[in-house]
Amino acid sequence: MVDDNLADIEKRYSETKAKLEDDIKK
Repeated sequence: MVDDNLADIEKRYSETKAKLEDDIKK
């Protein structure tokens, strides 16, 4: 259960990081 939560957090972090990097490029 904890591993699932960690994977979910990492997935959200990766998606957020990608969006932030896209915003920085604009």
